[in-house]
Amino acid sequence: MKNNIHLVFLVIFSLIVTEFVLAEKYHTTAVDKQSSGQNRMTAEMCSPATAHTDLNINNVRARINTGGDMWWDLLGTAKYEVPKGSAKTSMFSGALWIGGIDVNGQLKLAGLRYRQLGNDYWPGPLTKDGTASIDAATCQEYDKQFVITRREVDDFRAHCDPITGIFVSSSDYPAPPKSITDWPAHPTGTLSAKQSYYLAPFFDRGGDGTYDPNDGDTITMM
Repeated sequence: MKNNIHLVFLVIFSLIVTEFVLAEKYHTTAVDKQSSGQNRMTAEMCSPATAHTDLNINNVRARINTGGDMWWDLLGTAKYEVPKGSAKTSMFSGALWIGGIDVNGQLKLAGLRYRQLGNDYWPGPLTKDGTASIDAATCQEYDKQFVITRREVDDFRAHCDPITGIFVSSSDYPAPPKSITDWPAHPTGTLSAKQSYYLAPFFDRGGDGTYDPNDGDTITMM
C-alpha cells in the first residue's frame, strides 16, 4: 500500500516590483540604482531575510529560504541533496520570479539574482492602505517559516468533537501543537490594522471568519 505523506511549508513575504531583473552577474545601470533605492524606501529598511528550513522528506533534503530563493545557503553552497546524506546535489539554486504588465503596458518583474544587489522580497505582508508598505519590525516578525504535516492535522481533527467540531482536550492530547496554534491565518504586530485580515488559508469550522483551533478550525490541506 502506498503511503501518502503531506508536508506544507508556508512563507509569508512581501515583494517589491522592479523594472529589470536578470539572473546573471550584476552590471551597474542607472535603472538598477533607481529601482534599488525605491525598494529600500518601500521596505522601510528591512533587513534581508535569513531564516530557512530543510524540506526533508523521502530521499531529498532541500533548503527553503524566506527571501524568495531556495536550494542554497546564500554563501555559494548548493543545498538540494539527492539522495539525502550523499553530499551530492542536483541543483544549485532557484528563486521566485513574478512579473506582470502595468496599466501603461510596462513589464514589471520581481526576481532574485543571487541577492547580488538590492532585494525584491522581504518577509511579511504588505499593507493594503494604498502604500503597499512594511516596516522593519514586521519583516523581522515574519522572518520564519510555518511548517506543518498532514499527520499533525489528522491528529488534531481526531481530538475534535465529530458533531460540534470543538476541540476536546484529553490526557494524551492536552493541547494542539504550536504548528496549529501559531498558524498565521491573521496578521499580528504594529501594522496588522492596515494589512489583510486573511493571510494563510484555513478551514473555518466555527464559521465566524476567525481562525480559532478551539472551535475546530484547521489548516487546509490537499
